[in-house]
Amino acid sequence: TQVIQNFIDSRNFAFAISYHSFGNLVLWGPGYVPGYFEDEDIFAGFGAAASANNSYTPGNSASGVIYLVNGDSDDWAYNASTSGKVFGLTPEVGTSSDYFNPPASRIPTLVVEGIDCAYVAIENADRPGRLAPPGQPGINAIPPSGGTHDVTWSAPTTADVVVTAYEITEKTGPAVTSDNLESGSGNWSLDGFSVSTARASSGSSSLYSGSGNDVNHFAYGKEGYVVQPGDALEFEAWYDIEPDYDYAYVILSTDGGRSWTNLAGTGTSAADPNGTNAGNGIAGSSSGWQLHSYDLSAYVGQQVWFGFRYYTDGGFIAEGFYVDDITPVQTWTTSTVLSSTAPGTSYNVSGRADGTYTYSVRGQDGEGDWGYPSANTSVTVTASTDVSVTPAGGFFLGKAVPNPFAGTASIRFGLDRAGEHELAVYDIQGRLVRTLSQGPRDAGVHAVQWNGQDDQGTKVTSGVYFYRLTTRSGAKIERTVVLR
Repeated sequence: TQVIQNFIDSRNFAFAISYHSFGNLVLWGPGYVPGYFEDEDIFAGFGAAASANNSYTPGNSASGVIYLVNGDSDDWAYNASTSGKVFGLTPEVGTSSDYFNPPASRIPTLVVEGIDCAYVAIENADRPGRLAPPGQPGINAIPPSGGTHDVTWSAPTTADVVVTAYEITEKTGPAVTSDNLESGSGNWSLDGFSVSTARASSGSSSLYSGSGNDVNHFAYGKEGYVVQPGDALEFEAWYDIEPDYDYAYVILSTDGGRSWTNLAGTGTSAADPNGTNAGNGIAGSSSGWQLHSYDLSAYVGQQVWFGFRYYTDGGFIAEGFYVDDITPVQTWTTSTVLSSTAPGTSYNVSGRADGTYTYSVRGQDGEGDWGYPSANTSVTVTASTDVSVTPAGGFFLGKAVPNPFAGTASIRFGLDRAGEHELAVYDIQGRLVRTLSQGPRDAGVHAVQWNGQDDQGTKVTSGVYFYRLTTRSGAKIERTVVLR
């Protein structure tokens, strides 16, 4: 074992594939607890690709595909290798009929089935993150607007996948409410949970986990909420959960749902007598409806997403977990998708009346998979800040403000006629650094933000950079200085 550890630590492996038999499975960690690694979406993407042609079942202990284990190499490779994260996976090759000693006639078939894992690892060793959906785009602040403004963002940095299109959503009429589920599940994405009328704290409906053996059910809030000082997540809960084996969890995400944290609060426990508590689990009986409260002071100023999880083993079946009167829940009067095919990292919005408009963005990869939504950004539109009128000599490129800058600079430009354009940043050697805006635009004055990052989301070094506006009317160049 030590020799293998030293071998891995002395190299920069991306994947470690450990072939076992049997079960027709593709497994990953964590094996020691029914939880999830931060990069669960990368593991899940690997599992889906590796099982696409052989009908193997991908998953881990949390999804109920395999029993809990301790001391496995997959967990060590991901968590403890000094060379960094190594994505460890275990194909369980063959069926129960093959057992541990398949007949010679079965070996060619089993080799073909199992080799897909190796192919997926080889194809993605340079960028494992391409197996996941696109990560969160980094959306920029929008200056006050007179009705025409640009929504700009940076490409996701938490995964290596190439984004082929972006979806921009515009929202108005924000409200923070308590959800009693009487209007249904519209505020939630349900995976095993449902709206039930069997029990309710108020009204006639509540959110219900379901019950059964080996379940792993989720309810995810659709909208992010910006935590304010003094906030707590509160709800009424009724539960009957097998103690010491099955658990409910209150979960929170700060990255649009890519990874989740189990919150500590009313009724939670870190005790883990049988290795099935993934941390801050709720079990036992509530003996009626009970007010639950979860402190959010660690997340003040951040946009977070709330959710619930229910996990059971294969033993005793209890009734489960009910939730009602959940607060705070972010809602909107309107939510409109402006485009699902934006090719670059900016989108022009025009013709807006006075008011406040909020935007979020998510990316889509070449396989059609949508990624995680960005945080929201808002802009106030008032007629007094209208800059949509083209000045004399309409085609222009303005100075970056501020200049030099260390954080974000605003760049205004004008188009004398509608049509295709490109505004891009280059280093002093003429290499493309960042495409700030491209595609069709209306005539008029526009503004974009540059946060000092390249197209891959990496901060550029200090120095002089040139930005060039190209249209059918010609080209203009200005320069700016980045300070670090």
